[in-house]
Order: sequence, then structure tokens, then C-alpha cells
Amino acid sequence: MACVYCTLEMCFQCSAPTMTDDLSECCCKGTYGRASLASLFAEASITTIVKEPKLKGPPGVPGAKPVPDDQLKKPVTAGRARAEDLAIIPEGYVCEWAMLDQAGGGVFPIIGCAGNIACDRHHGPDKDTLNNSIGINLHRICDTCHNRWHALNDVCYEPERPKEYPYTYLPKPGLDWSQHDRLTRADPDDIQRSEQWWKLGIKERVPYRLWFDGVHASAYTVA
Repeated sequence: MACVYCTLEMCFQCSAPTMTDDLSECCCKGTYGRASLASLFAEASITTIVKEPKLKGPPGVPGAKPVPDDQLKKPVTAGRARAEDLAIIPEGYVCEWAMLDQAGGGVFPIIGCAGNIACDRHHGPDKDTLNNSIGINLHRICDTCHNRWHALNDVCYEPERPKEYPYTYLPKPGLDWSQHDRLTRADPDDIQRSEQWWKLGIKERVPYRLWFDGVHASAYTVA
């Protein structure tokens, strides 16, 4: 029995994945919940192996050898170009953070939207654009979720990106932060409360998570 995400061929957001050190296996095992002759008679499971994206050579140069990450002249631009190839946004694709309770990770994860259409690609909580793990650090999201995450979290990063390889770009040392949580669903009431909070003026806002009746109380502050 496949979860709702796997039946929609969104296995990267599987609600019941099996994780190991080297493998990421969704609950449908790559079948999207559909029966086939192979699945009826074969006992072996279908496992999806998480692979690093293939490096590409310079655009417009057929047969050019790929440039290693540590030799890229414009790593940010190169990473974003790879993200476009890896994370295509089909027409009508729903924001991957929709209905999530701890979307985006970082120091201040946000309550996701109610189901907006995705239009942006976002890297985080590691802002290194070469970190293109889809559904983990590379996300296809709506501009509302995108802008809200940056509004709360940008202040938690150094103003300038790392100049030397590796280009890992995480929150400032000493700050507690988390990875993106793609499993924990938000209470529908909290989604409404989140919308109310964002409509308040800056001076009217209490710390973001404290707004939710203390259920998620923590040391959240407004950027």
C-alpha cells in the first residue's frame, strides 16, 4: 500500500520512507502503488539509490569535460544551473512545503502554505547551491513560503558566502538549527494562525512559534 505522495509519483516526499546509510527507499519501492506482473511474481524489492548529480561540462561546448566543484569559477551560478536540470517544476506542481509543520529547517522552520503552486527553487538550510539533494536541501516551493523562510532565517547567516571550497553555507556558529522536516504535518488551525501572524505589522508580532498558543513555544524571534 503506497502513501498518497507515492501514488502521485512524489516519492521524494514519501510519508513512510526507509532510510539507511547508503540507500533511500520509499514505501512503494518505486512502483507508485501500481501492480505489475513483475511485482506480482518477484519477491525482490525495488530500491532507489540516491546518486550524486552528474557533473556537466561548460554549456555550449559539446564533449567538454565536467569541471570539478573545487575548480568552478562561478560555483553559485553553476549550482543553480544544476538545480534547474535536477528539479524540474511541472505545470500545476504543488509547493513541497505545503501543510508542513517544520518546513525548510534552519534556525526558524516555518509553517508551510495551504497548497500553493510551486514556482521557485530553494536551497536550504545549507545555502550552498551545489548541495542539490532534492527534497532534503533543494526544494520546489511557492514564492510565499520562499519569501517567509528568508525573512526569518537570512539574519542567521553570515552576510557573505564562503569564498573557498567547500562552499557549505550554514547558519552562524552557536545557533541551533535543524534539517528540513518533510514528514511532520501541520495542524490546519496552525496554518490559519500562521497566515494571521504574517498579516500583522512588525511591531504587533510576538515571536513566531509563540503565536501558536504556546504549543510550539521556543526561543523564536522576529527577523
